[in-house]
This record gives sequence, structure tokens and C-alpha cells, in this order.
Amino acid sequence: LRREGRTILLTTHDLADVEAIADRVAILHRGRIVFDGPPDALADESGADDGPRFRVHAPPPAEAIARLGARLAAAHPAVGLHRVSETAFEIEPGRSSADLVLELAQWAAGEGLLITELRAGAQSLEDRYLALTGDRDVEALA
Repeated sequence: LRREGRTILLTTHDLADVEAIADRVAILHRGRIVFDGPPDALADESGADDGPRFRVHAPPPAEAIARLGARLAAAHPAVGLHRVSETAFEIEPGRSSADLVLELAQWAAGEGLLITELRAGAQSLEDRYLALTGDRDVEALA
């Protein structure tokens, strides 16, 4: 349809799909358009690398988290590990690197944990939506 010059209007709360298929995004929040442009421009607008965020399949024991903290401190002394939820973690400040991702993967494998989600680098469309609107309701819908 794109090659035929047709336009499709999609309204959704599934921002992962929007990120994957949309050529243009308009975010409407409380009756106002707070962003209008290509998805890449929205994600790049912040220019921020929030650092790796990852989720594992099960809550790791406290000892496993301590081992990761020690491992990170030895290899990357300027970063800190923060628990976001029982299974989700963030490494701050934003310092994504291949070495850091490798450390995470090796730690998880050694602890018998499966990394079910990993984001290293620029913010996702959902991250930018939340930053623009402060609307956490989208998280409940995801």
C-alpha cells in the first residue's frame, strides 16, 4: 500500500508495533499533539543512552545480584546496578557497550538465568512516550 501512495491511520497503545511499522507518528495526549514526525526522530530526540535495561525470567537470589554488582564494579567501576522490579534491572549512568552486554550475558548464564529482555542504547518509542506525557497508564496496557 505504501508503494501505491496510500495512507493507513493506525491508532494503538502497542508502541512496539508502531516502532516497527510506522513511517510517521503523532502522539496525542489530553487533546494535544505532543509529537509529530518519524519514529526515529522521536527516539533520537532525547539523545540519551539510559544504559542497559534487562529482565530475567525469574527473580534472582540476592547473592546472584551481589555477584553481578561485584562483577560490574570490577570491570566497569563507573556504573551502578539498580533493581527496577523483581526481575528487571537498569545499569546507570548510560554506558552501553558490547563489553557490558557481554558481562550481563555471562553473569546470567553462570547464574542459570535467562535474559528475556535486553535494551542497550537509545530509548524506545515507549520510553519517549512516557517522558513526553508522564502517562504511566500505557504500561498497564502493555
